[in-house]
Amino acid sequence: MSEQKLKRFAAGLYAKLQPRRFHKVVSLGYACDVAHQIRRILHQTESYPFDWLLTPLNAVQTLIQTGFDGFLAPENLVHEHNYVLDRETGIKYLHDFKNLENFSGEIMEIREKYSRRVARWQDLMRHQASILFVRGQKDYDHLPPISLDAARRLWSVIAQAYPAISLHLLVIQPLDCTVPDFADDKITMVRMGNPDPIVWSGDDGKWQQLLSGINKPR
Repeated sequence: MSEQKLKRFAAGLYAKLQPRRFHKVVSLGYACDVAHQIRRILHQTESYPFDWLLTPLNAVQTLIQTGFDGFLAPENLVHEHNYVLDRETGIKYLHDFKNLENFSGEIMEIREKYSRRVARWQDLMRHQASILFVRGQKDYDHLPPISLDAARRLWSVIAQAYPAISLHLLVIQPLDCTVPDFADDKITMVRMGNPDPIVWSGDDGKWQQLLSGINKPR
């Protein structure tokens, strides 16, 4: 999406969401850029379970449906390349383990950290909060695009798991994605390009255009 089109799309998104105010904006992965930009633009400092991982969409849905059952189960973790992989979910831990060759000695500490993040997540979901969930898809990791049907399934999974909350789902896809942009009262899907050269954090200017008009969290 061009810069001008993104501005117009963002303006339309804000018009649909007004006068709605979100208590929190929460990352659903896929990667760290989503949480980074939420922190940078909206000044949220707390961490949630999917912020700093590489998380397949199916893993997000399964963990939400099961209440994070089996999350970071030691028997599923293996060292691969420059990360620890959960073979059951496909989640990659790039930042948590300091000694990849002997990561098993760090598992308990890492599990405690993520237990706090899961508890923070669950506490937020128990309240009558209005939450904007943001899911990004990375084009350079060759992820398949998220179809509108898949986005609707994700929205339904969240809504069924957490009936107390009011939610909107924002899905950000690669610029060359064939799934068209879309917006209604439940879901927004928008295509966004990467800077050249590509950086892990994404295009600051385009993220700014997309999120800066969102009602700031209280």
